[in-house]
Amino acid sequence: MEVCPTDVVLAPAERIWRLLTDTRELAQWTGTTLVEGPAGPMSEGDHVVLGAGPLRMTFDVLENPRPADRHWTGPLAEAIETRRRTGSDSDLAD
Repeated sequence: MEVCPTDVVLAPAERIWRLLTDTRELAQWTGTTLVEGPAGPMSEGDHVVLGAGPLRMTFDVLENPRPADRHWTGPLAEAIETRRRTGSDSDLAD
């Protein structure tokens, strides 16, 4: 069985970054619980384990770039740039 979760998040890039790099928000978004790691923003060197029942997802944070150094590639980057140009970012409020 192959699972490829997909979600559409219409929000500013900073909101998406926080969603992906804060363990509390990532766990809530993915429907998991934080088993191990910081209860908040991840930092370089952190070991994060999220769980859902017997399933465990493990992440080692290799780097957490500063906001000015963050960049997106691929389809997500195109979607973010489109939202930035249109100014419509109210779909996922802080």
